[in-house]
Amino acid sequence: MGLRSNLKQVNYRYEVTTGLYMLEPWEKAVFNSVVMVGLLLTTYASYNYFSKLAGGLF
Repeated sequence: MGLRSNLKQVNYRYEVTTGLYMLEPWEKAVFNSVVMVGLLLTTYASYNYFSKLAGGLF
């Protein structure tokens, strides 16, 4: 199995698990955009919190 087939399998599992397989392409884009913004904001907040926490320890 190549990389392309592995990526297709991961995408298929993601769409089936979240129920995206039954949505229109524009609905998938909106959902994925909301998920990405949530992940980015969580990553940003975690980075700021832990950097301030670690800065206070040293």
